[in-house]
Amino acid sequence: MNRHRLTARAAVVALLATGLAASPALAAPTGTGTSTGAKARVGADWAKQSITFTAGAGQVNDLHVVPMDRGDGVRRIGFRDSVPLQPGDHCTYLTPGDETYVVCELPTGSSRPDRIDVFLGDGDDEIATSDPGVATVSGGPGDDMLHAHTAHTVRGDAGNDMVMGRVVLDGGDGMDHLMAVDGDQLLWGGRGDDMIEAYEGDDVVYAGPGDDHIMGGDGDDILFGGSGDDMVHGEGGDDLVVGGPGKDTVDGGAGRNIVLR
Repeated sequence: MNRHRLTARAAVVALLATGLAASPALAAPTGTGTSTGAKARVGADWAKQSITFTAGAGQVNDLHVVPMDRGDGVRRIGFRDSVPLQPGDHCTYLTPGDETYVVCELPTGSSRPDRIDVFLGDGDDEIATSDPGVATVSGGPGDDMLHAHTAHTVRGDAGNDMVMGRVVLDGGDGMDHLMAVDGDQLLWGGRGDDMIEAYEGDDVVYAGPGDDHIMGGDGDDILFGGSGDDMVHGEGGDDLVVGGPGKDTVDGGAGRNIVLR
């Protein structure tokens, strides 16, 4: 067994032992992160080098998080939505009279990395991110489209969600579609009949309960179907493919694979 197999197996043990797969979604923060009225609130905390966006109750968001310019010791991040926003500390409207576009500032030269956390709330929401500082995106209840390509951790939460992100994807309850990007990722389907596409990279996938469809793509992947009647395809690379309880269809694909039904 090569070094990758040992490393990937350790990742699975860590994933399941820490309860990442079964952990509840992050709760929206209180205080400066809570919404005011029907407006989403976005504010920065310079002491923590962070920005928090929290949707207003009942809002249906179509949010874009984009990098903007640098200068005067700060960098600027844009938050453009289809609904009114409320700027908090170190944030302001891009254009007076347009409450759907807020620009926030974070200091440059800090020893802390930038951190942007997004909590979308209870609507059928959409998000697209291109800023590299996005740490977490939480879709909340609803059928969400989370195109958070630059986010480290993306959680669909309850609902039938499309979940895309950079490192950790958690579909939550519902019939979810998880799509990895380039790199080594951890993908957890959650409860429900999920479609999981790992694509490139050495990925670890645990589909969870439900009749799931997993495609490992290129890379040396570890794929667990979990309980249910699953279809698990390793595709390219040297994969470990495990069907789990149920009437499964498993296929290692090209490469030197280990297939357990």
